[in-house]
Amino acid sequence: MWSSDLLAQRDYESPGAKAIVRTHKNFAIIPFKFVITAKKPKKMTQEEFEKNTENAERDGRTSCQSAFAARILKKMSKGKIAAQLQPVARTNALLSRAEISQTAGDVDTYLPEELCEILGVDAVIIGSVESAKLLSTGLAVGLKVASKFIPGLGKISSGKSSADLALYDTEGQLLWNWGTRELKTNDIGSNTDDLIDYLMKRATKKFPYFQKVK
Repeated sequence: MWSSDLLAQRDYESPGAKAIVRTHKNFAIIPFKFVITAKKPKKMTQEEFEKNTENAERDGRTSCQSAFAARILKKMSKGKIAAQLQPVARTNALLSRAEISQTAGDVDTYLPEELCEILGVDAVIIGSVESAKLLSTGLAVGLKVASKFIPGLGKISSGKSSADLALYDTEGQLLWNWGTRELKTNDIGSNTDDLIDYLMKRATKKFPYFQKVK
């Protein structure tokens, strides 16, 4: 529900965002919105393609969430983030208790401020990814596509992918946003870890939480 508005803004930081996040004690990463836009390879059956796509989209939500959290924790260990990241397991457990499915996309129907209240945090990070190729999540059952080539089936799509990251506070205020439609398929690697690495290098250079702890 946020991606259409946010993708129009390539790089945005609200006035005083860095000062605002200095008052935050904790924040959470919401399971990503994850959509596969790849075309079906000629030698793959429609049933196989649909199953792989469904698995990749389902598992990509929490796989991207966990991969993003891992990168942020590395920054925290170097003293570059003052606020605490809520453990992903706790975030997803609280969502489940609220009867919000992380993999079915139920979380996309909630407002950022509602998610902050449910999770008991000062802010939430919301991510959205559209991938022009199937990515290996390490979780998807039966997903055999682990690169831009399917063994014995030839090349997948050469299309472009898009991504969006946004940070909201308890008032629903957009503090920071980065989005792009210019992710080249060959640049984002073959799995969600590669994708998050790619995004972190480009999207978080001005991320409000990334500042030295004094």
